[in-house]
Amino acid sequence: MKSPITACCLALAFAGPVAAAETPAAGGTPDATAIEHIKAYCLDFNWAVTDRKRKPFASPGTWADADPAQHVAWYKTIGANVIQTFCVSNNGYAWYKNGVVPEQPGLKHDFLPEVVKLGHQEGMLVMGYFCIAANQKWGIDHPDLSYGTSTTYHIPYTDEYLAYLTSSIGDAVRKTGIDGFMFDWMWMPERNSTSGKWLDCEKKLYQQLMGEEFPGEDKLVRGSPLYRAYGRKALDRCWKTIRKAAKDANPKCILWLTSNQINHPMLINSDMYKEVDWIMNECGDMKRIEAVKAMIGPHTRLITCLADWNGQDARQLVPEALAAGVGLYGFAAPRDDHGLVPLDKILSRPVSELLGDDRNIAMLAQAYHGTPSDSASTPPPGGPAGVAPTMIESLRRIGSTEGFKPYDGNPILKPGPAGSFDAGALGSMCVLQVGDVLHLYYEAWGVRAANNGTPKEFETLQIGHATSTDGLHWTKDPLNPVLPHGGKPDFDRTGVWDPYVIHEDGQFKMWYGGGGGSQLNLGWAYATSEDGSHFKKKGLIGIGAQTNTEDCHVVRDPKSGHYYMYYWYGWDEPNAFKLVTSATATGFDFNEARGLTIEGDASPMCKFGQVLRDDDGWHLFYSNFEDGHCTNSIVRYATSNDGIHWKARVKGLVKGQDADVLRIADDLYLMVYSPQGGFDAKGTDIRLAVYNGRLPDLANKPPLVPAPESR
Repeated sequence: MKSPITACCLALAFAGPVAAAETPAAGGTPDATAIEHIKAYCLDFNWAVTDRKRKPFASPGTWADADPAQHVAWYKTIGANVIQTFCVSNNGYAWYKNGVVPEQPGLKHDFLPEVVKLGHQEGMLVMGYFCIAANQKWGIDHPDLSYGTSTTYHIPYTDEYLAYLTSSIGDAVRKTGIDGFMFDWMWMPERNSTSGKWLDCEKKLYQQLMGEEFPGEDKLVRGSPLYRAYGRKALDRCWKTIRKAAKDANPKCILWLTSNQINHPMLINSDMYKEVDWIMNECGDMKRIEAVKAMIGPHTRLITCLADWNGQDARQLVPEALAAGVGLYGFAAPRDDHGLVPLDKILSRPVSELLGDDRNIAMLAQAYHGTPSDSASTPPPGGPAGVAPTMIESLRRIGSTEGFKPYDGNPILKPGPAGSFDAGALGSMCVLQVGDVLHLYYEAWGVRAANNGTPKEFETLQIGHATSTDGLHWTKDPLNPVLPHGGKPDFDRTGVWDPYVIHEDGQFKMWYGGGGGSQLNLGWAYATSEDGSHFKKKGLIGIGAQTNTEDCHVVRDPKSGHYYMYYWYGWDEPNAFKLVTSATATGFDFNEARGLTIEGDASPMCKFGQVLRDDDGWHLFYSNFEDGHCTNSIVRYATSNDGIHWKARVKGLVKGQDADVLRIADDLYLMVYSPQGGFDAKGTDIRLAVYNGRLPDLANKPPLVPAPESR
């Protein structure tokens, strides 16, 4: 294997004379204003190298022998003009010596100052990094000022913490010579370690910022106007602290905000957006960048991001960003003991043979050196082997033409850690596509015992949200639960569940159930959202709202424009499958609901009905229900000409229940579902199956899962 220095020589030869075209003059401190195109990258020291999906922070001292010269050579190889490395990483230790923050244990070199010196000699800007809402060492040293030390946002912005930020930022800017720094995770704390209860220090902070007594956790539900007002004040104060500390140390210090939700209500139209120097959309899409352009200052530069986790297609994003004058950035975890990603096997191969971060590095290197991409053209449908897949390509590869094939990588979503809002079980999910993003909504149990549970467990039910750009890898919304249960005296104070969401007229429209636990569930309610994360509850809907209901699914008939609500009315079991229609989203008259049957299915009880309406007609996915947790349930398929009269077609699609099906293309459908034995059961996860074909053709195929003749 070639060393990074040898790889550097190869890449410079490959780059040709174009490589120096936009490189600032070497030798002195580069002028940031002279950089026409931001070409940045980061070898990410934050996260441990592990195959675990939920990665821990890197242990203190990991990569402590990192060689500054090798690292600068690496960035030069790919043609970067901005190195983003670290002042303090998420574990809370610094990457330079003799500072106010203790250095990484065993730090061999005075890493950051030496990278600055060598980077400047090559004409590159060198940026540091601070994580604002997480710092493991701070949490360990100050347990009364931090919600534990979890690998998520855990620090409230108290006076003590802002004093720490002031000291550590000022020290790093003065001592290391960095041109600026990225600041990340500018969010409110998750409060997972206290099960949502506020620390005394944050109650005090609330009083300090809002000028009133702390009103109690039930009044500060995430997404509520009061919580949002508090959050904006806390974030604004934190921003002003960061800005003052940096600019007092060096008035030219570049402040670089990165956010995975740049359109978040707590951030948009803020002073920070007007005053910050650089803003990066970590999700990578250009749509969100366009949306914030009117909110930023005249000097603010915009950057997009390429990383394996965000699923962006480099073949599309790189030329779009260059054409729009938007800066480019990528990051990847190191792959060797020296904190590097070996480049020889990346830069020596065609981009079309690479996947994930390897492909992103190669595409960025070509763009940074100004050389033509060898995969700039759009690949044919299905893509050649080895090409990083689009959503359609990803799903086709795991599907079957014989029926819905369960994904080998299941489950796609698991319950959260102990103490989280979804620690008990997941279920009753729905999936929809908005633009290039898939949205999954699900009911979440905070607590679920191995038996049938207690009313108190039912009262932990809330609604969660996750997103994906390929259907295989899902990210839970940091604002979860996106629809929490209400407080006294709200009708849904004892739980919210069974969400069903559609997107139309620029809105996410959610129908959901409320109540349960120590009271009867009170029927169907309605909520709307502009962004899919912040929902505004509209209350119970319709006339004759019915108790003991479940399994809400809503379809809008394209011909009549009417809404068809399919649901389960428990008082009429086993013949409890119902339909009610309305000309509006909330005008259902449940007194007019009609019972539905499925011709040809003699199961004792058919439940979990989900209806899909497309050009091929009406399609029903449902399951047999025979015991408390559905240990023998199988997802089945029926069709209708009118959405009312149904005929069973296939009684053996997938082992499981509570399925929702989404059409991705004319001959491509994905299904999300719960496994057998997973109805309201402890630890239940969410799974995926994919079918490459048209739904009517299912009736002509043998079932993938044999169903007993009597059912």
